[in-house]
Order: sequence, then C-alpha cells, then structure tokens
Amino acid sequence: MAVVLCWGAAVGLWAVLPRESGGVQVRPAATKSSPPTPKATESLPPFDTDDMPSEGFETQEIEGPNGTFFEVPRNWNRFDESREPDVVSYESEDSRASRLIIFTVAEATPSESIKAASDSDRITKGGYDEPFRGVVGGIARREFTYSDEELGEQFAVDCRFEAETDGNLYAIVAFGPVGQEGETRQVVERAKASFRTAE
Repeated sequence: MAVVLCWGAAVGLWAVLPRESGGVQVRPAATKSSPPTPKATESLPPFDTDDMPSEGFETQEIEGPNGTFFEVPRNWNRFDESREPDVVSYESEDSRASRLIIFTVAEATPSESIKAASDSDRITKGGYDEPFRGVVGGIARREFTYSDEELGEQFAVDCRFEAETDGNLYAIVAFGPVGQEGETRQVVERAKASFRTAE
C-alpha cells in the first residue's frame, strides 16, 4: 500500500515517524496547535492526523487524466462523464457532499496555481474561509471551507503538484461535509500517495 504523506498543524515540520493504521499509513503530527494562516512562501506543515479515521478505508484504483492512475474510496462513483477529458471526478455512493476531483492545471507552478484557485474561490464561493495555504517541496496545498446551497457547509483540501514522470501539473481536490475533516484529508492523501502515470 502506498505510503501516505501526512500533514498536521505544526508549521515547518514534516512528520517523519510512520505508523500503520488499518491498512493506511499515517504520520503523527508533532503538535495539535492551530497556527496562524501561513503565507504561500512558508513551509507546508504535515496533516494533523488526530482527526483521521483510525480504521482507514478500502480503495479502488481508477484512471485519471492523461493516462494517470490513483486510488479513491471503494464504491465511489464517477460523475463527470460530460466534463472535459482532463477532469476526473468521483463521489461517495451515499452523498455528493463527499467527492474528489483531479485535473491538469495551466499555471506554470503549483504555487501560482494554488494562488489563482484561492483568488477565484474567494470571489465565487459564499462564506469562503481559508485557514491554511502553503508550499513545500514543490507541493502546494490549501484547506478551506465554504457554504454550498445544495450541499451545505463544505470542507476541502486542495493539493497541487508536478508529476515527476510526465512533467504535467495536477490538482487533487477532496471535498466533504464540515465535521468530517479527517476523512476528507485522508481521501486526498491516499489519492496523492497512490498517484502514478502509465508504465
């Protein structure tokens, strides 16, 4: 099973001690403090794993844009048949409030891409709040909440990176209801850790 890189709330430190938890490897965070919102130039903290489900979840590998592959929770369904070919979206079988989208991005760097997405969402998403945005090691990430008329209060994790094998920039964005932050973080982490291009 792919090693999952986890981020927590300790700014500037990657957690380095893996532990096995129900088939999903997570890395414990150094602290559970809530730091002020860092700027995009600051280092990217590891996920806070305290709110991640300890039992993990089963996954299935699916094909993404440009012949890429990554894992989503088992029994999630694809819902983007009418979208552009470089966008692939999956949702949970019981609620579209939990979903994952992966797509290619046009900006030159992950940092530029995450900032452009943030700037756009501040205008287009009601109740938008972004407690974290940062970049480290070529990976840009933000966490944000917003109000959706149909789905209610939503929490999202947006991860942008350059694939080592094909040089393209990709975004992986996981959404879930507020109150299920741990599950949402785990979905995007599993997708990112399992991401690969065709052999």
